Amino acid sequence: MREIVGQRYGLILVDTGNDVQAPIWRAAVDATDQLLITVHAHDTAAGHAAGHAAGDAAGAERLLDRLERAGRRELGRRAVVVITAPPSPLDPDPEGVERQLSDRCRLVLRVPHDPHLDDAPVTTDAVSTQSRRAWLRVAAAVADGL
Repeated sequence: MREIVGQRYGLILVDTGNDVQAPIWRAAVDATDQLLITVHAHDTAAGHAAGHAAGDAAGAERLLDRLERAGRRELGRRAVVVITAPPSPLDPDPEGVERQLSDRCRLVLRVPHDPHLDDAPVTTDAVSTQSRRAWLRVAAAVADGL
């Protein structure tokens, strides 16, 4: 499938979700050139206490561990991690999350919360300048990894 879609498009983005057992997740990871991992800016203990198992730093570490066990360590080492800040995080600790993951991947970037991105449809003009700049940095980092 990648070969067919790749004939028409130079860049293919896939949101795999968080189910590492799903066939689409495994197929996407096997075919990927650049991995982007999003993480919320709450610390690990507060995230688990609030029930945020997916999208926290510990979840990202489990993903990187799984890639290593699957023989895809280099994919994890080349990954870009994006730390986002939910609207009201418990004990926000973006610096701690950054420290926790920075030695396991190529780059860790922070993106501020933009409430407009919480609603659909997204209107580009309504996205804040700060948010657009941050996401542009993310896109450039992903492109640098290709």
